[in-house]
Amino acid sequence: SGADDSRTFDALLLYRHQTAPSGTIDRFFPLYLYEDNADSQTHEFDLFGYRDASWFRYEDDPNHSTHRLLGLYNYDRSQDGSSQLSAVGYRRLSLYLHRSQDDLTEDRLVPLYDYFRHGDDSSLSLLGTSEIALYRQELSPSLFQHRLFPLYRYRHDLARDETQFDALFLYRH
Repeated sequence: SGADDSRTFDALLLYRHQTAPSGTIDRFFPLYLYEDNADSQTHEFDLFGYRDASWFRYEDDPNHSTHRLLGLYNYDRSQDGSSQLSAVGYRRLSLYLHRSQDDLTEDRLVPLYDYFRHGDDSSLSLLGTSEIALYRQELSPSLFQHRLFPLYRYRHDLARDETQFDALFLYRH
């Protein structure tokens, strides 16, 4: 690759293989790229493309790991235990999403269901998403409510000990 080892010159090479105590680079552009850096403890592997513009990409370091198959799935995991998996789309703009970190969990399969939990608060929606679902249930230390649209809605304010019940838009108690 030349004595100056510049990335500009390296990017012009279709094939490159370099092994050193600090790591390995193996590339046959645009089919694959593999880089292993012993100093930073990083690994990268790309298929059919280059870096972020690859069809498949895997990268990891001591704090983070990610892999994706363009358009089909994306997975991220951090050392702190947080993770995110998405399928058929990209991250939050996907048909399926599962995200977790500390006391937060989000799980969704559009348009069948979504589930969200943050601490003691949680919600579940079936046949739709969030507020526009046919069935929705919310639970917190001070509130419990659920509804099946358009049949009924039940709400119990646990802090004030009040209950509301509506049925078919005709009856309210």
